[in-house]
This record gives sequence, structure tokens and C-alpha cells, in this order.
Amino acid sequence: MNIGIALPEWIFPKDKKVAPLLLLALVCVGVLLPLVFVSWHMLSANKFTGPNGIMQETLQYYLHSKFSVKESQSLVRIPETLVCAMEFISMPTPSEQGAALEELRKMVLRYAPELKEKPAFWKRKSSVLKAHMLLLSHLERDQASIPAILQADLKFVLQKSMPLLEEMLKIALLTRPPHGYGWLTPSFAIMEMMQCLTQALDLDSRKAQGGKPGDTSAQLLQLPHFDLDTLKKLKRKRVNNLKELMEMPDAEREEALTSSGVTSAQLDDVDTFLKNHPNVVISSAQCVVDGEADIVEQDITKFQARVLLTRPSHNAEGFQVRGKSARAYAPLYPAPKEENWRRYFARQAFAQCFLGFQLRDANTNSVLCNQKVNLMEAETVGLDRPDVLDQLVNGASTTDAKKAVGDSKYATNYTRKGSAPAADEKVSEVGQLIEMKFMAPVKAGKYELTLVIMSDSYVGCDRSMPVKIKVTPLTRQISEGRDAKSVAATQKWASDDDRSDGEKEQDAEDGVEEEDEEDDGDDYDSDESGELETGDEASDAGDEKVDGGEKKDK
Repeated sequence: MNIGIALPEWIFPKDKKVAPLLLLALVCVGVLLPLVFVSWHMLSANKFTGPNGIMQETLQYYLHSKFSVKESQSLVRIPETLVCAMEFISMPTPSEQGAALEELRKMVLRYAPELKEKPAFWKRKSSVLKAHMLLLSHLERDQASIPAILQADLKFVLQKSMPLLEEMLKIALLTRPPHGYGWLTPSFAIMEMMQCLTQALDLDSRKAQGGKPGDTSAQLLQLPHFDLDTLKKLKRKRVNNLKELMEMPDAEREEALTSSGVTSAQLDDVDTFLKNHPNVVISSAQCVVDGEADIVEQDITKFQARVLLTRPSHNAEGFQVRGKSARAYAPLYPAPKEENWRRYFARQAFAQCFLGFQLRDANTNSVLCNQKVNLMEAETVGLDRPDVLDQLVNGASTTDAKKAVGDSKYATNYTRKGSAPAADEKVSEVGQLIEMKFMAPVKAGKYELTLVIMSDSYVGCDRSMPVKIKVTPLTRQISEGRDAKSVAATQKWASDDDRSDGEKEQDAEDGVEEEDEEDDGDDYDSDESGELETGDEASDAGDEKVDGGEKKDK
């Protein structure tokens, strides 16, 4: 038996010794080389995972290394984990950057002289150290002093840090035994880091000072061109937080800012920030179990809340909410930044310091449930329904609301024109509906939970609302009652599925025939007249029908 290869004869010369070499070359070029290229491409593409395009080695560092996300990790420890990403480790550090890195090191020591006594900070890989120093310089709002040769690296570090923080947050919120809840403390810290990164805010400003929450000073320090000296001068004017600054009359506020060192050119940036600063209002919040009146132990519970969002810019004539997302005002962040919100749900403790929408249990460092949301619908409702905001925020009449607005253009104008409320409409039913599910506590009792809504772009937008739930013990009577409901619902679904299409069609035909028979028995003279027979004529007609029926029987 002869076996041949279906190839053109001109490929092979008459010399039979060269033919195998040509065949080998064809196999290498046509088969092996493409296979090697495809394998290399797949391995390279497999380095990245998820919608943020994070390298898999980075996730391994964040999960299973000494720099991983810890259960009790605080805000000041977040940058140490953040810069250990493979994206920063593989960042090139050419020798030409030596002098610039030395200058950057001196800058960092001016901000944080305590680092001089920490040799472990300086002994890290040069690319990791560079990323960390650039990050600290950005948080100190000293980007202009960074050497020009490092500006491209600064932009790369800042743009990559936000998706890396998102992945760190996902790791902190992973469900863990025994109850399937995430970690509370690192979730706090990571969200606070997002705010600081967006507004170039020093981490020390988030620390509590003098018995007051750290957010009090951070609210003002996040404003463009603000520093500690500006803050001290404003306190002399009895301005201690952002709300007090926004509620001041326009002339008085401008005079206070000017005397605090803000120039007339910088006032425009401050004005833009204040106009875009959001205010979230929670109209209602409740926990329910679908189809049940009570919440029992380990029930899958649905949390529902309605929220509204407003800004001082809504007071402008002809303002409209457009697009699918709002863009945060962050002049020091090198790229456009979407304004996102995260919701959490938890026990009442620590309600004032969490970021997002979250249900949480502070006693066990647990996040019961959380969700990242876009509040464009809430902003649309807040713009169209100032009457609802008036009732929720002020609980006052229109006259009182006008007094509350005063002469400040940044105060929320609840008297602007909007749609009138319906007669039977409840305030608690107005706003964007937010839903998320969690497992009820394993022990029966009364629980005080807290809904917390915070932004990933601004400081001072924290909103919380207490939610009390009662968890009933799972008794045998409740279990049997629920089982009976489940069986009845299953039988109903099964009976509906068992009916074939033919049976349904037959039922439809039978229904038509019955209607026809009923029509035949109508007491009308004819289809033409449509008049009802009356008196003796009707009785005679009926007798004729009966007689006709007897004849047929015979």
C-alpha cells in the first residue's frame, strides 16, 4: 500500500534527500509557529481578569500575602497593600529617574518625617517605592513639585489606583464563615481611601481631632485650594464644617473666603465644587420577607429603601438631569471620575463613618449586605419633587422653607417649581427604590440596624437611617405552615404545567359551542328583527317547539 501527501509537485525537487527537510519546514511554519503564537497570546491575555482588567498576580497578592487585605486593616495601612499590585511592581524605573526619585524622597520626608525611622519603607522594590511616594505626594496636593520626568508615572498610578481599590473592596466584602458576611473595618478604610484619592485629601485629615470626627475638617479640606491655614482662618469666622459654609449668605461667605487666603480666581473653583456637592435624603427603609408576615431566624430578608438626591445646582433656572451617570467634580484627579454610591446595612454602632449603602454588624466586624448603585434616578426625583424634600428635611411649611434658604445660593431651594403631590401619595413612596438581600441573624431577638449611604467621591455626604427588625424563633408551627404554603404553590404550578395545549384549545372550543347553544335558545323572532316575542305569540311559538320535539322523539 502506497501513502502519498496531497501537495503540489513543484514544492519537492527531484532530489529525495531535500524533500523531508522541506516537509519539516512546512510543518514548523504552518503548524508549530501559529500554535506557539496563539499559546503566547492566550497566556498573556490570561494575566488579566475581571471588568477592571486587574492582573491575576495582583489578586493573589491582595488575597494570600503578608500585604493582603486584613480583617482589621485601617485607613493608614491601605496604601501599603495598594502599591503591592503587580501593575506597580512591573512599572519601569530607568536610571534617568534617579535624581528625580531622590528629589521626590526629600519631598515625602517633609510630609511624613516619621518615615525616616522606618527602614522597611525604603528597602522595597524601586518601582513599588516610587508608586507609594507618588501617591503620598498626590494626597498632599503637591503634584506641581513632582519632577516632570515622573509626571507620566503619577498619572498612571492615580488612574490605576481606583480600579485596584475596587478589587480590594470586593475582597474585603467576600462572604466568610460562619454567617456569610464580609469585613466591616477594611471596607470602611478602602472607601475612605477612594474619597481621599479623588479629592487629593491627606489621610491624617480623616483622623478624629479634639474629640470631633475626622470628617469635620476633611469636609473643608477637600475643597479646591484649601489647606490647614485656610481652615484655621475660617474657624475664626465660626465656620467649622461644610454645611455652615454653604448656609452662609453669599456676601458673608465670599468675604470669609477672601480673608482666609482664597483669591478671586480660586473662588470660581470653590463655587463649582459647592454647587455640585450632593445631598442625599432617605425617605423610607424597611426589611421584609416575600410572602411572609414575620422574619424568622436565617430568613432570606429583602431590604428596601427609597432615596432622593439634590444639589445646589438644582436651583439654577432651566437645570436638567441628563445622561446615565453624574461626573464628580475632582479638579486634582487626572481623569474623569464617575460619581458612584455604595449602600451598606448593619447594626447601629459606627453608623457615622461608613461609606456606601451597607447593612452591617459592628459588634462582629461584619457587613451583612452592600451594593454599588447609581443615583441618577434619585437626582431626577429630587429635582422634580422639592415638596417631598421639604417634608423630609425640614418638616416645615413653604414659608419656613423660604426662611431656611435665606440669601445663600448653595442652600437647597425647596420652594422651586415642581410637580404637585397626588392626594393619596405617601412621602415614603417617593424616590429611587434600592433593594438588596441578606440572611437574617441566626438568633431570634430585636436588632437595631442602620442603613448607611455614602459617596466614593465626596466627604460629608454620609447619610444613615436606623432600621429595627424583630427576628422570630423558627418554631415547628411556623415551619409546617411555610411548608404547607410551599406545597400548595408547587401543586398549583404543577397543575398549570400539566395541562397541554390541546386541552386548552379544546376548552376554548367548548366554550364557543356553549355560547352558540345559548344563542339558539334566545327568544327572538328572527335575526333580522331582533325583537323579543311577547304575549300569546311567544307562548304559541314555545308550544310549536315542544310539539316539534315530541314528533322527533316519536
